[in-house]
Amino acid sequence: MTAPGTPISPAALVGTTVGNTFTLEKLLGQGRHGALFEARHIRLGQKYAVRVLALDSGRRAAVVGALAQCAAVIHPNLVSVRESVVLPDERLALCMPLLPGLNLNQWVSQQGKLSASEGTVMLRQAASGLHALHQRGLVHGGLSPGNLFFTQHDDVAVDNALGSGKSAYLVQLLDAGLHLSSMTPGQAPPSAADDQLALGKLALAFVADLSQGQRRVLERTQEAKAEARFPSVLALWQAFEAAKSPGKRGPTGSVATALVPQIRVQDLGGMNRGRRSIVIGASALVGLSVILGMVIASRRSGPDPAAAALSAPAAAPQVHLAFDVTPSSATVSAGGKNGPASSGLTVPRSDTTLIVTVSADGFQPKSMPVVPNTARTIAVTLAKLPSADGVRDPRPSGSDGDDDGDGDKKHHRREHHRRRGK
Repeated sequence: MTAPGTPISPAALVGTTVGNTFTLEKLLGQGRHGALFEARHIRLGQKYAVRVLALDSGRRAAVVGALAQCAAVIHPNLVSVRESVVLPDERLALCMPLLPGLNLNQWVSQQGKLSASEGTVMLRQAASGLHALHQRGLVHGGLSPGNLFFTQHDDVAVDNALGSGKSAYLVQLLDAGLHLSSMTPGQAPPSAADDQLALGKLALAFVADLSQGQRRVLERTQEAKAEARFPSVLALWQAFEAAKSPGKRGPTGSVATALVPQIRVQDLGGMNRGRRSIVIGASALVGLSVILGMVIASRRSGPDPAAAALSAPAAAPQVHLAFDVTPSSATVSAGGKNGPASSGLTVPRSDTTLIVTVSADGFQPKSMPVVPNTARTIAVTLAKLPSADGVRDPRPSGSDGDDDGDGDKKHHRREHHRRRGK
């Protein structure tokens, strides 16, 4: 390092060690939040991401304080800074684990926009992380496609749309509290409503196939006035979840809401009570007559097939599990159903783990837990059964198993000569 106050280019930092712990190995990029490096922990060997920022002493203290508050919130959907180091040139180095996976920008550039089911998982997990911050009076302050991260990991079951038979993904928010490093003098600090606006903007821009109800929910997060948005990200998630299946519950359902807690009929006064009673009584008589007529007609004509169909229980929703299996001749079975792996299985949608078994002649069968709450493709490779080496061949020594009858011919010739000799 050079003397304090002497500016150093980010590229010149490659190969140096920060805080006697992190060796900077590669420059990943530069932006308004400084330079980002790939680093290695010199004692543990772990990969880290180290961000180097040029800040004055006053702002540096504010940034470190905000990051420390966010780091105190332990949540699976948040990744916080693990170490901060002031460099000899007065710059600040922030160190956190280098995660395997993709940020939202990279995900969409490689795989296209998220499907509605993938977007629902993303929104739920991101909202969960924001909710944990907001419950403690903190904010993220700078949610963007670059710091919403899909962390790849191994799992024993695939229980949401962000995964396959090979790995699963967890949505994690990076850089919470880092917004203070780029705020200008006099700028109002961000609020929980600003986090909600940012999350809604990401979902609208990067998720395809949203229902009209879901899109209306997200559009509300973009209202110019904060008070016109949802009161919290929890309320946003609940509204989004309720809007994902239009038609199951209409807008006039009996569920109480904050806007319409109860419907009351205004009292029309003493004079109208008598008239209302007469009308109600007459309506009741007419209704009773209609019901009696319907009962008599039904006894004459038998049961109405349409009514029977309406009264039948609705079929449970189904999901299709596709399989990418080696060998291709394998079969799959689960929940009492079985068939060729190439055709997949259609099973009832459920949040309960289902045991799926894949088998094929000459291969070891494999069973795995799967939560069938969404359609997915499961990749499986079966191992071949061990060969029967070391088992003695029961055939006589020298026999190759292809008896062409020569032995029988020689036996008959010897028997013929023996009889002629007699």
